[in-house]
Order: sequence, then C-alpha cells, then structure tokens
Amino acid sequence: MNLAPDAVGATTAARQGSVDVVCLEVPLANIDPVSLCAALKEGPAPPGVLLVDTWGQAASILESLPEELRPDALLEPPLDAARLLVAIDGMLGESASPEGE
Repeated sequence: MNLAPDAVGATTAARQGSVDVVCLEVPLANIDPVSLCAALKEGPAPPGVLLVDTWGQAASILESLPEELRPDALLEPPLDAARLLVAIDGMLGESASPEGE
C-alpha cells in the first residue's frame, strides 16, 4: 500500500500503472473530486477507484461523470475494515485470487 501525498501524486502513480486501487475520501481539501475521479480513470489500464463519501457528495459526483469515469465502488459511513476489504477485493476481482481457485 502506498499513500500519495496529493492528487498529482495519485494520478501520476495511476498513469504509471503502479496502482491497482485508489481509495478517495470526500470531501478532499482543495481538490475537485469530479476532476480527480476523471483523471484517475483515464488511460489504457486505469486503477479501480473506491469513493468513501463522508459528506453525502456521492450523488452529485456520480451525476457529474460519464459512466466510464465514475468510481468503481462507493462506501458511506460507518466504515469498518471488513467493508473496506470486501469493496477492494470486489474491484480486484480475479486478479486477487490465487492461481487455480
């Protein structure tokens, strides 16, 4: 797991292909979540994007983005480790399963 210090770091890592899943918690300080979601989903092999909505902004974010640029999963509070892991595992899909299972 890597922590990007800012939106530029997150999008750079995503475009380099070194990221499988990006977890975004909104609201984001001084960052437009719509633009960040769109930037993360661009490119030939974008990462999965998990949006953790702590302020009820998900509906407006989803409405503002075309389907192909929307987050892959959405979680709302209360958030716990089990729900987070299930969401991430769901986004990773087959790539998270050991070979032969």
